[in-house]
Amino acid sequence: MLKNPNGLLGTVRTSQWNVKGRVLLLGDSAHAIVPFFGQGMNCGFEDVYEMCRLLEENDQCVGGRLSNLAPTLQEAVLPNGGLGPTEAQQTSWSTVFDSFFKNRKPNADAIANMALENFEEVGCVVVRCAVTSTVFFL
Repeated sequence: MLKNPNGLLGTVRTSQWNVKGRVLLLGDSAHAIVPFFGQGMNCGFEDVYEMCRLLEENDQCVGGRLSNLAPTLQEAVLPNGGLGPTEAQQTSWSTVFDSFFKNRKPNADAIANMALENFEEVGCVVVRCAVTSTVFFL
């Protein structure tokens, strides 16, 4: 234990979760939180649920299948014959990504705040107990 480096615990708050409707951050890449409230994975699951809901709402997902996504890897890498996504496709993804950010950002910030508050509360209790108890002396 003494030879292993200590990891850092932190909270990630980003002001933007997507770039031009082409890239979207979700889960810990968009809003990592300290593990002192036990809700990080749940927050990621909520991201997936919201993204699926928005895809369906914006006709990107029909009957549980992503209907308007590229059918092949080549089409995904070089959509529209290498010209990139059409204007309609780009607008649709931008709309979905912007809605996702608008819907999830307040919730992600709230859970991050609660986790930090819980860390401070638990940390104070642990420090008070540990410092006064001989059980924790080496």
